[in-house]
Amino acid sequence: MLKEFWNAVTGNSDPAGGDAPDLLVVLLGNPGPEHAAARHNLGFMVGEHLLAGGAGAKTKQQYRGHLWVGNINGVKAALLFPQTFMNDSGHAVTKALEALDMSAEQLVVVHDDIDLAFGRLRVRSGGTAGGHLGVRSIADLTGTREFRRVKMGVGRPPGRMDPADFVLAEFEPHEVPAVGKMVELAGAAVLDLARYPLETVMSRYNGDSG
Repeated sequence: MLKEFWNAVTGNSDPAGGDAPDLLVVLLGNPGPEHAAARHNLGFMVGEHLLAGGAGAKTKQQYRGHLWVGNINGVKAALLFPQTFMNDSGHAVTKALEALDMSAEQLVVVHDDIDLAFGRLRVRSGGTAGGHLGVRSIADLTGTREFRRVKMGVGRPPGRMDPADFVLAEFEPHEVPAVGKMVELAGAAVLDLARYPLETVMSRYNGDSG
């Protein structure tokens, strides 16, 4: 399903128009169907889920990424899937912020986190990148760490497995149902960040595993 989504999402139809978006939601992952089901692509999976709630499911190739702008359950949002590979995600984000005349205060970054227990969510603003090179790239190129994040726990790699290999691998079959629940919760948290104060959203979702 995820690989089919990847092939569909690269269409070049115009994104939905209308009023300026309230949020720029950056879904972190690596481009290409070979990475679609990897742990490191949880951000893209949340993007798929959010697009299913929007009017039209195709993105436009812009700002070194794939962009969709429209209304999702009453929230005006721009969804950006950077196509720079993870370590250079900041290039796509800075281009989109400038072109859309948006600030880091309107930015929400959705990504995986190996230091968070599998299935858990953590919503926060600011802080370090925690070893996540996509988040580090965004912080470096925007010049600020003060943007909101929806972090999705994948847990630590087993034994002496290299963390880089772990996040680039696919989830185990028994993990897939919990991944689906985590993706749904993360999508709901993103939309709630446009509706409620950060503290309210943190209280509602932090530590949740469905």
